[in-house]
Amino acid sequence: MNFKIVYGLAIGLYEMGLWLGAAFSSKVRRMLIGRSISISKLKKFRTEQPDADVFWFHAASVGEFEQALPIIRLLKDQNPDIEVAVSFYSPSGFEMRSKHPLVDVSFYLLADRSWNAAKIIKILKPKALILVKYEFWYQLIATCHRFQVPVLSVCCILKPNSLRSWPYSVLLKRCLPLIRHFFVQNSETSQILREAGIQNITINGDTRVDRVLEVQEIQSEIQWLEDWKGNHKLLIIGSAWTEDLIYLREFIRHAVVEAHGLWRVLVVPHEINESHLKQLISALQLPYEFYTNWKDTRQETDILVLNTLGLLSKTYRYADAAWIGGAFKTGLHNTLEAAVYGIPVGFGPKYEKFQEAKDLLRIGVACSFPGKTTVWEFFQNSTELEEEKQRIDETAGLYFDSQKGASDVILRFITQEIYNGTSSD
Repeated sequence: MNFKIVYGLAIGLYEMGLWLGAAFSSKVRRMLIGRSISISKLKKFRTEQPDADVFWFHAASVGEFEQALPIIRLLKDQNPDIEVAVSFYSPSGFEMRSKHPLVDVSFYLLADRSWNAAKIIKILKPKALILVKYEFWYQLIATCHRFQVPVLSVCCILKPNSLRSWPYSVLLKRCLPLIRHFFVQNSETSQILREAGIQNITINGDTRVDRVLEVQEIQSEIQWLEDWKGNHKLLIIGSAWTEDLIYLREFIRHAVVEAHGLWRVLVVPHEINESHLKQLISALQLPYEFYTNWKDTRQETDILVLNTLGLLSKTYRYADAAWIGGAFKTGLHNTLEAAVYGIPVGFGPKYEKFQEAKDLLRIGVACSFPGKTTVWEFFQNSTELEEEKQRIDETAGLYFDSQKGASDVILRFITQEIYNGTSSD
């Protein structure tokens, strides 16, 4: 059967599922409501900025936006008059990052239909569409190609079986030839693309390295956290899911209760809605305080749940160790934000899609669990033994120094091949 017909039917069924799911999920409802005003937002933006040059970035969620951000910053530094539009798929991405000062207009990506893509392109008239990581929406890419809007894929990473995994392989083989250039995170992805006949590839790593180095340079003091930590060791559990706390519960009990407060633990939930927080607390089964209710018992509190947004990346500079959530469930969250401070990092078993996690494991800065060692042994040895602490700190520093600069490579391409109109095509 014709690919376009099958793809259209699949998108139709998927969209029907979203509408049905909206009855049970506030997250899906928020996305659908946000979609309904996307076109009006873009029209308003273009009315206010009728002649501006626009670059359109698409980031599925928070992690992908963090990868786009260093490119956006460099692009705006070099070209202050350009405007940046960012589309999101996930409500968590939109709600947490859509109001970033470097973003001029943000919106939810509409259902992947050619007419939806055409509407957006006709309004925005973008100089280019930059897709982050592994966002491959066929009608979006094909419509950009039809309107002669260059499409770039940045921080691209593909699984080894991507070209043999049906039906994803069929989608990839249709999308890949329509993309102007690929900036990939590793040589494995480059090889996969070459197997598909793609030659326009640059291996330049992960732009999030540039982003976390930016954050590290900003000396953001969090006085309450410094005071609360005091002389204790601090474990930060970042982007925590229920499964992470279930696995870590015995370590926390041992480190906080049985070791008489040797450690203090800051839990930063992946989401702060009431349902997710209730599940986390149920999994924890230990005395805690919510940050928003934290008043008179600060120095008696050993486990603090940070039920507010926007602080996680800034808290890691105070940590002695970090656990990064998600790798027992949907997939690992951002390990680089913590590792840049030269501290040991732990996480669950689902990390294979994340090149940076594999790198940190290879160089001995991180450890995946369950494994050959216990969480207690890993965190105790890597924070108590001075030789091991120094090794992790120095190794992490060398890694980040060797990986930085991916954003500069992408900016040079945009400047030379797209924005200044010097394309060799």
